[in-house]
Amino acid sequence: ARWSRDGRQLFTVERRPQVMTAREFHPEGSLGPARRLFDFDYHYDWDAAPGDRFLVAADAEAPALVFVDGWFAELEAMFPQR
Repeated sequence: ARWSRDGRQLFTVERRPQVMTAREFHPEGSLGPARRLFDFDYHYDWDAAPGDRFLVAADAEAPALVFVDGWFAELEAMFPQR
């Protein structure tokens, strides 16, 4: 669960079905009923952003690690010292 930036709503992800919900927070400490916002893939990391927005970390593929053997010799050939 995450609080909205203004502290007036509590955002949660319901697991069945996986949807983002919002509950209004009342000053006496109670929460209103859950209101469905949108479908949400729960394995992503997320946070509430200012306004009516959310930040969601994309599940991007990690960049490949490439090993280059003999790169220094190639660099010297491209830029010979005077």
